[in-house]
Amino acid sequence: MLNRKQLIGANFSFQHHPFRWTAEHLCAMGFDRMELWGIAPHLDLFHDSCAQRFLHAADICAELGATYLFLTPGRGFECESRDIAFAHSVASITRIAAHARDIGVSCLLEPLQPVESNILTNADELYALRRSLDDDHIDVVLDLVAMATAGDSVLGYFERFAKCIAHVHVVDGTPAGHLAWGDGNLPLSDYLAELGMYGFTGTLTFEPFGNGSYALDPPFTWRRCLEAVAPHFNQVEQA
Repeated sequence: MLNRKQLIGANFSFQHHPFRWTAEHLCAMGFDRMELWGIAPHLDLFHDSCAQRFLHAADICAELGATYLFLTPGRGFECESRDIAFAHSVASITRIAAHARDIGVSCLLEPLQPVESNILTNADELYALRRSLDDDHIDVVLDLVAMATAGDSVLGYFERFAKCIAHVHVVDGTPAGHLAWGDGNLPLSDYLAELGMYGFTGTLTFEPFGNGSYALDPPFTWRRCLEAVAPHFNQVEQA
């Protein structure tokens, strides 16, 4: 079964509030770690004095003492073939991951939904891209909405990636939407039960975006998610 210590905070839906305010509210919910989305005003990678482009995001991770740099495959031009976009993605991720490895930071790679990427949108494509990267320092993110949208399954992810699955986005949808728990119709309880059954030991967090309304009162949204997820953790380890 999963344990509460695996659940970490994140600044998703907090983008209209100051970072200190965000951190204080996440701490009040019991979090001591978070997934930090590089977005203004919390951390703008394109204007921060320590960063120029994505390559230097790894430098910020190292400075913050982070274990992972979170990566996505990006998107190719619609007027070019997927093969060209795939090759560009492999080259870029390889370069970023190599720099991250040199400074002691590993990488996470997440598939996206078809509306977000034309390169990598399902488990098979993720498997192919990771084989092209040939880098042991790149682990996998399981986003439950992206998984459901692609028609993939928790079992399928574990069959392909096993212990490389290091982080999970617990998010509801229809199947798309990135909704707070209960605002969609995905079987999140079943998904979490499967994660526990397969011995998942990585981290989990919520990623509520929706239509933007969650950002009006993010603590309320996160408390709803926390209440829904609580029964799925080992009660002994919560005590």
